[in-house]
Amino acid sequence: MSPRRSRRGGLPQPQEERRRSGQTAAAPVPPRPAQPREEPAAVRHGRGVAFVVSSPSGGGKTTVVRALVDSMSGLRRSISVTTRMRRPGERSRVDYRFVSRPTFLRLREDGKLLEWAQVHRAEYGTLREPLLQALAAGTDVILSLDVQGARAVRRQLKDRAVLIFLLPPSLQALKARLVRRRTESPDAIAQRLSAAQKELRRLATYDYAVVNRRVEQAVEDVRAIVLAERLRLRSGADVFAATKKFSAAASANEPPQHRGRSTKHDDADSDGRAH
Repeated sequence: MSPRRSRRGGLPQPQEERRRSGQTAAAPVPPRPAQPREEPAAVRHGRGVAFVVSSPSGGGKTTVVRALVDSMSGLRRSISVTTRMRRPGERSRVDYRFVSRPTFLRLREDGKLLEWAQVHRAEYGTLREPLLQALAAGTDVILSLDVQGARAVRRQLKDRAVLIFLLPPSLQALKARLVRRRTESPDAIAQRLSAAQKELRRLATYDYAVVNRRVEQAVEDVRAIVLAERLRLRSGADVFAATKKFSAAASANEPPQHRGRSTKHDDADSDGRAH
């Protein structure tokens, strides 16, 4: 038997068939709301990690760092002290701490700066106490620094510093970004491009390299680095903390009558032999 055709000559449509049989069309299923991203719990013991993001001027490190801090818990942005002039739209104590040169020199002489450097005829530095207090409290801190600052932070914090270099797709793309910014003269842009080539020679001193073709993807790449480093065991204290958490979770799920007992299977497993 051939299929019945509709009045318009085509095959019956599903809605037309439902109308003939007295069925009503099913309501469309609304899309499920996106679930919030669940970040893995760190197992380290107490102290946080300092993530240093470097890039040539115009490489996008400030944009990436801000987006990352806005989207991740337990991550704080370090606000640098600088003597350079404030650019349009920048806010003191939000983008930078803008200070006079005498004030900057006094901070340096008093030992209040963890690192400092002169970049493009201006001084930049990181206040020591706010950073160390945050790390001691277990908070991760992310810093936007040039290669000189990154080297100084690594020297001070050792393995508690993770260095990430944000690469532009090419020098041509970097030049285009600097021109679009409209904050530097042609001579200043040429100086920054020359400095960028020198900075790239320091790439081997970094732990990670991320190419910033699209800001969204660069943010996700740096996020993956932060999450991985939060799970790294850096010391014996980290191993102890991880073991303690595992033991506490196992005890909570074990029936009361079995707690504190050992079995032959447990002893064999501790020796690494499979059953």
